Amino acid sequence: MLSAQALIEQAAILKKKRALLVEKIKQLALDEVKIAAGGQKFQIQQELADANQELGKLDQQLTDIDANRMYHALLEMDYFDQSISFDAYFAAQRIAAFLIHGPKDYGQDWLLRRLIALMPRDHEWEKIEIDLGSAVIAKEVSALWDDLASRVYSTPPFPTPAPAQIAQEAAKWLETKTVLLILRQIDAWEPTEAQALVTNFWQALAKAAQDTLKPGNTRLVMFLVDYRDLAQTWGLPLVDAPAPQVEPGIPIRLQEIKPFTPDVVKPWIHNHFVTYSDLLKPLLVNMEQTVQAIVDASQGGAPDQVAKAICFHCKHFYKKERWLTL
Repeated sequence: MLSAQALIEQAAILKKKRALLVEKIKQLALDEVKIAAGGQKFQIQQELADANQELGKLDQQLTDIDANRMYHALLEMDYFDQSISFDAYFAAQRIAAFLIHGPKDYGQDWLLRRLIALMPRDHEWEKIEIDLGSAVIAKEVSALWDDLASRVYSTPPFPTPAPAQIAQEAAKWLETKTVLLILRQIDAWEPTEAQALVTNFWQALAKAAQDTLKPGNTRLVMFLVDYRDLAQTWGLPLVDAPAPQVEPGIPIRLQEIKPFTPDVVKPWIHNHFVTYSDLLKPLLVNMEQTVQAIVDASQGGAPDQVAKAICFHCKHFYKKERWLTL
């Protein structure tokens, strides 16, 4: 997706093109009235139909740009503590894992997208995304190793390599790539299964990467995403952020996602109104009451629901799935 500034520039170009097209349509409509039936009139009618079709396409492009600008605006709402902690660890460590957690509808995917946006794209990425709650994923660590093996080996190896061999093969990626592991719905696993995931999968992978890591800027980063705020109570080996330097094999528990209260939403409107004035203008009408109504209708400030309510008030569709697909 284009940056917020690039979207503004693209919109400006399209609006100029649209203005010229509208003038053309007006002139063609006048010409159609003036000219009697015949070949020339038919040609003008065809040009007019083509111009109106192009106008429809331009309007759809401008609508899509506004939707993407709304995404950029919402992406900048809060999550400051987690972003600062992630940035600090990411700058200091080339191998790190992070637990993102909060109650249901608390913007876990928004935070994930926010943190990934902080990672520089100075190398090719090898992204591995697994939904641990999927019915097709066995809730056992061996299934993760099988999945990883299917990615690192060009042809199915026989016999099946041991986890340590798979980890060593995966670690070779770090010579040229940043490896990004995203494991969603860790809360769908049992506590003992989740513990095994950290100790028998992540720690083995981190150890292999540490042993083979060469000088450079590539990184191995894993996100564990908990959508029900359960995993932090399961006795997983975790260290709370902010914390001193930690071992690469110990995941960092980022700060719990908090509700988006009016004290979060109002500063966000003020800070982003200049850049997104055309999108956020409806929120300024009776702002105190509007913001309070948004929070009250959002389960007391559940971030996902707040974002959805803001889109509703600004007359935009909430396109979470489209916006947050990595």
